[in-house]
Amino acid sequence: MKKLIYILLLVFVALLYNKGYAQDGASLFKSRCNSCHVIDKNATGPKLSGVSAKWAAAGEDALLFEWVSNSTNLISSGKSTMANAIKGFSPTAMPAQTVSKEDFTAIF
Repeated sequence: MKKLIYILLLVFVALLYNKGYAQDGASLFKSRCNSCHVIDKNATGPKLSGVSAKWAAAGEDALLFEWVSNSTNLISSGKSTMANAIKGFSPTAMPAQTVSKEDFTAIF
């Protein structure tokens, strides 16, 4: 019984943490990304709906963080087909972003 209560408490804390994490992601998106990106339509930057799945389907989900951190370097490296496909979307390259892995995960 004591183990069950402990497990339920851990699940409750995890749910609270995830809820806060999602809210942080929404506020981070609004403050860091929303000036160029919209979730469900193209703007200055491409829409971000389903972007993680697209990179994963291309086998490049590990490179998405590199793209956000410095898209120009990723394009120059030649190791990403997704980066090369997106580079012509806008005449302006996405500026390098200083974002932690935790913030990146929360945003996406």
